[in-house]
Amino acid sequence: MRAWIRQFRRYLIAAPLVLAVGFGWNVWYAWHGNDSVAHRPVDVPKGKRVQLGPDTVQLAGLRVERPRKSSSFDTSTPPPRGAVVVVATFRARIDDVKGYSKFYCDSSVQNADGWIWPAMSGGVPDQYVPPQTPKACDGKTLNKDFKDVVPKPHTWYRFAYGYYVPGSRAHGLRPTLEFYKEDPHYLRFSS
Repeated sequence: MRAWIRQFRRYLIAAPLVLAVGFGWNVWYAWHGNDSVAHRPVDVPKGKRVQLGPDTVQLAGLRVERPRKSSSFDTSTPPPRGAVVVVATFRARIDDVKGYSKFYCDSSVQNADGWIWPAMSGGVPDQYVPPQTPKACDGKTLNKDFKDVVPKPHTWYRFAYGYYVPGSRAHGLRPTLEFYKEDPHYLRFSS
């Protein structure tokens, strides 16, 4: 037994160190909030341009509207009873072409009381924004052949997100863009 321990002592010493580093790494990430959930808000003043991954983004407008009657071809879910439709329009520009290929973000809206509502899953219905408006932060749209059309780098494009918010809670609304990368955070825009 002593001969075996002497022969493999390097591995016996290294094994606990490898386990400690392996588990410690995950614990450190969990403690610091890097669990692919955007924990830290970054407040963006009205009209300011900010960096969001490979893009520069700015809030262009926020509208609160009563739900409109949808067309017969509309596949979006009907609004909940007593809800209003909130449409946040953003301006963006692709600054980092290499980083754009894996660019993805999500959106929600918060009110002054801290309530949060996610963006509509199917995007903003066409009766609230022009039909060719991109419905995601990457600005992609589909052409008539159902192929992705990517915005040109270094030129401004607009995109929109829609939210259903209870009419009684639609005060002090602030749209957010959540970005997931090495440092998950979200931008909370003042309107």
